[in-house]
Amino acid sequence: GLIAGNGVGIGVGSSTGNQIGGTSVSQRNVISGNNIGIDLEAGSGQNVIEGNYIGTTPDGTAAAGNKFNVQVRGSSNNRIGGSTPEQRNIIAGAFIEVVDGENEGGSGIVITSGFLTPENRIDPIGNTVQGNYIGTDVTGNVALSNERAGVLLLFGATENQVGGSAPGEGNLISGNGQYGIFMQGETDAPVQSNDIQGNIIGLNATQTAELGNTAGIFLWGENNDNMIGEITAGAENIIAGNSNSGIILFEGGSGNSILGNLIGLNESGDPFGNGVNGITIEGSSGNFIGGTNSDDGNIIANNSFNGIEISQPTGFTSMDNSILGNRIYNNGGIGIDHSGDGLTSNDDLDADTGPNNLQNFPEISSYNLSSDQLSITYLLPSDPANTSYPVRIEFFRANTNSTQALDFLGADSYTSTDFNSGNKFITITLPALDAFGEGDLLVATATDASGNTSELSPAVIGLSVFVVTNTNDTGSGSLRQAMTLSEFSPQ
Repeated sequence: GLIAGNGVGIGVGSSTGNQIGGTSVSQRNVISGNNIGIDLEAGSGQNVIEGNYIGTTPDGTAAAGNKFNVQVRGSSNNRIGGSTPEQRNIIAGAFIEVVDGENEGGSGIVITSGFLTPENRIDPIGNTVQGNYIGTDVTGNVALSNERAGVLLLFGATENQVGGSAPGEGNLISGNGQYGIFMQGETDAPVQSNDIQGNIIGLNATQTAELGNTAGIFLWGENNDNMIGEITAGAENIIAGNSNSGIILFEGGSGNSILGNLIGLNESGDPFGNGVNGITIEGSSGNFIGGTNSDDGNIIANNSFNGIEISQPTGFTSMDNSILGNRIYNNGGIGIDHSGDGLTSNDDLDADTGPNNLQNFPEISSYNLSSDQLSITYLLPSDPANTSYPVRIEFFRANTNSTQALDFLGADSYTSTDFNSGNKFITITLPALDAFGEGDLLVATATDASGNTSELSPAVIGLSVFVVTNTNDTGSGSLRQAMTLSEFSPQ
């Protein structure tokens, strides 16, 4: 049915197990033109919202928004959408209204705490948002913007899931005004332990064109231990085509993990860069971008400025942010930038401080390549008085931009004993014979025991070891070929 022109289109108080919409066209509600489209209040739960057009015209092709499309206030274990096209809600067109000089509304889905009494706050727990088109029309190709944000996880939102790893569970969250996903907590009401998986954020449904939000995912304040992506197949988010950064961690929070995502490209690898950085960390500490497992790393490519930028606004620190195992390439700036000012030179013994403690990068002297064995000589100029040891050193093949990391090659543990010994010589086995070749650029990062990752080191070009297999004057493996490669001229 058509539900329009009310203060609240559908309100659910202290009741559970209600069904709003369904999987057939006859069960579909069109809920538009209200102050609040659907309001799940504190004390309710286990409700299902599926198959509805919320904030659009009856055919789902134009905006007819509510000010707030869907609100979940202190309500838990609800499902919004599902994994099949029939369960999909179209949630779009929410408008902002200025009330007493302040903007109100403009939200697709809000999940936040609610109150049974002024003293009895209830946090929303265990809600799932899956398979919806949030900010687009029914085709997924035209923006019908929720003017503030597609999905908002606010004060007290805990253990909710936006998307999922199974087929059809990811949402399309594109075309929204300020944010695709916005998360904001405070000290006594943190936003924590939520999962964001398998979503398309900033492209159309077929991943063939940009349909950007301003920022893809924005975390502000006390956001702790949330998971963006995961190593499970299908859990990666595609965060591309947004006009600001793909992901922003801003002024607070810790323990958030960003794993296995595609940031600045689609599933096929086509470039759809975000308009600023791939990831921006501004006043947030103790977060994890990638990791040491083989599938932890993100691909961060094609973004207009830096792959990852870490800075410290006044009154906040950005420390202990580990950046491990990621592929970072074809960005307009450098791969990892402390302070947003380009490559920061190493200082003497690493005594300086700043974002990620301005951890010094490894200094590679040389490398030699023989088959799948890469021998590297390097040192880390970081005194144990200034850096937490041991330090994880990661090596990467760079692309033509020598300050970015195209392919992860391997890692080493650098100890305080190594520091006192000077240059360290190691040999790593490449993940594949073609992972690194003659004339390739080698770069590295250092991540101390507290989790502070350095910028990428300047690239080094090394030598390949050619094995002579015969004394012939021509042919593969010949002495003549070795002389030619070495530019040796007999006298």
